[in-house]
Amino acid sequence: QWILPPTQTTLRRQVDRAIFEQGFSSPSHLVESISFLTNRSLLLDTDMIGVFPEHVVQREIANGELAFINYRLDITKSPVGISYRRDAVLSPAATEFVSMLRLASKEFETQQTG
Repeated sequence: QWILPPTQTTLRRQVDRAIFEQGFSSPSHLVESISFLTNRSLLLDTDMIGVFPEHVVQREIANGELAFINYRLDITKSPVGISYRRDAVLSPAATEFVSMLRLASKEFETQQTG
């Protein structure tokens, strides 16, 4: 069985396209989930296979808790967005959280290009 993001996500569409381009059909036995905690538990407690950005499971791989299958899918990086109602007034905590996400995004981008 596989763990894949839900079909409506960009990452799932990219995974499906990459699998198709390799001449395979999409897995028929799968769990659709974007919950890191759920996915991590499933990976640690079962023999399921998941498709995740490497940095998401890097610690578990380094600790020997998860195994890395050395097969790269040709998936391009795509933008990540923040969504909230246009007329919403964000709480101070939410405003700070959005600011921290933007800062982390810039730092990550610098690390990837630098």
